[in-house]
Amino acid sequence: MQGRTFDTPSASRCSAPPPEVEAVDVVGHPLPEVKAADNGKPPSQRGGDRESGGGSPLHDASSSTAQLLRVRQRKAVFFDRDGTLNVDVHYLHRPEDFEWIPGAREAIKYVNDHGFLAIVITNQSGVARGYFPESDVLRVYDWMNEDLSKIGAHLDAIYYCPHHPCGSVPAYTKDCTCRKPKPGLVLQAIQEHHIDPASSVLIGDGDRDVECAERAGVRGIKYEGGSLLEVVKRALHLFSIPSN
Repeated sequence: MQGRTFDTPSASRCSAPPPEVEAVDVVGHPLPEVKAADNGKPPSQRGGDRESGGGSPLHDASSSTAQLLRVRQRKAVFFDRDGTLNVDVHYLHRPEDFEWIPGAREAIKYVNDHGFLAIVITNQSGVARGYFPESDVLRVYDWMNEDLSKIGAHLDAIYYCPHHPCGSVPAYTKDCTCRKPKPGLVLQAIQEHHIDPASSVLIGDGDRDVECAERAGVRGIKYEGGSLLEVVKRALHLFSIPSN
């Protein structure tokens, strides 16, 4: 597994845990009672295919929950990418084709300024379909952070699923447990970043985003157009989620 530096936002691909793991059990009901989080960032991790070797962090539901209860919890706003942060271009994989949704950059800065992690959760089946390599997902993500830095904003992490059951690239053709609306990516982020799901939201433009959020124990907000900044402000106010 290739690591990034401590201060660099992380990028992680789908860990594809065994299907028999019931994802909602990883979070468990006691998590909302955990104390609010600090703002420290964990060491970043990029990539890493754990499908054939070491265990996934989602494998042992009971020990995962116990471990989370021993640490101070953080809060996050999870964002879908295509159609939520950027204009939905069919299988977007080049920075030059990226166009921010109105208010998206400001929404991310608002999340940063109010003590929440800003994390992207995205399906990228174009990799499985052979339309672009996995490295393009990371290239676009790096460009997003470079552009956000111009206004003093940043994304803390991206979690992406490159798989699809009907793909054309054998290595990525599978029915994994992390492709939305399945909650694997959100649960992986919750564990690796010590996030309290009850104090977090997921914003996306599709019904599957809302379903994914609910299955992970996170509040789901459907983005239906307009300023994303206003949607984020209303979401945090509506759910009475205090900033750190």
